[in-house]
Amino acid sequence: MPLSELLVEGNLDAQVLGAVFAGRPPVRIGGDKRSLKGRARDQRERARVDVGYVRDRDFDYDPPKDVTQPTVDWLDNKAAMGWRWCRHEIENYLVDPSLVSKAMGWPVQEFSDQLVAAAKQIRYYEIARWTVGVARRALPPNYELETRPPEIGKSEFRLPDELTEAAMFDWAQRHIHSFADRVNKALGKDSIENSLKRLANLLTDAFLGDVANALLWCSGKDLLTALSVWLRSQGIPSAGDFRARVRDWLIQNPEDAVASLPEWQRFREVVRS
Repeated sequence: MPLSELLVEGNLDAQVLGAVFAGRPPVRIGGDKRSLKGRARDQRERARVDVGYVRDRDFDYDPPKDVTQPTVDWLDNKAAMGWRWCRHEIENYLVDPSLVSKAMGWPVQEFSDQLVAAAKQIRYYEIARWTVGVARRALPPNYELETRPPEIGKSEFRLPDELTEAAMFDWAQRHIHSFADRVNKALGKDSIENSLKRLANLLTDAFLGDVANALLWCSGKDLLTALSVWLRSQGIPSAGDFRARVRDWLIQNPEDAVASLPEWQRFREVVRS
């Protein structure tokens, strides 16, 4: 069933995808990536409307193997209603060389060369950011440190069978220590060093010399920032100004943009079907 509304994270997403979807479905801002699922679920349950969302992947997940369509982020009754981009964030699509060539009139290879040079420049920064992101993934969210024993479940009107001082103090200590062990393991020196080494071995200069890898593994905003010097040599004062120019071109030429981005083409088909 086609979505009746698509929720996105911010203004740029709404402007760009609003042009891409042209009202089928309407696109509106739904909050940050952590609140989109809850907002969509609430609207679906309360208003009985088919609301979905798409969010940035960021450093929360490794890139998927299938990059031809967004990754399913949430299933509601076995139907996909939430997605996340294959690439890092919306900016990663605005720096796609085939799209930039259409928007700016620059040769694809010229911009591709500048893009991979930018990726290599920020290599170690991206490795560090990925390492922090991987460590953050392993942290249990605060709600998992429940204030009631698990055997009680979600029942509002139930107490533990044993309410003595010894039993309750023992449960609290074991419960908190178990939570702390998970946190300490995720943030331990060995875990961080292993993650840094693994990512350094993956994100090599040769690997990032491939445009597709640079677009998947590097933050789009970081790439734009690293491109700033070259952009100024092209008469564009800042990364933000360049992003705005590509955005404005895309809004005026959404079909040309979608033709350059198979993932978006497939996403539009999925959302409308």
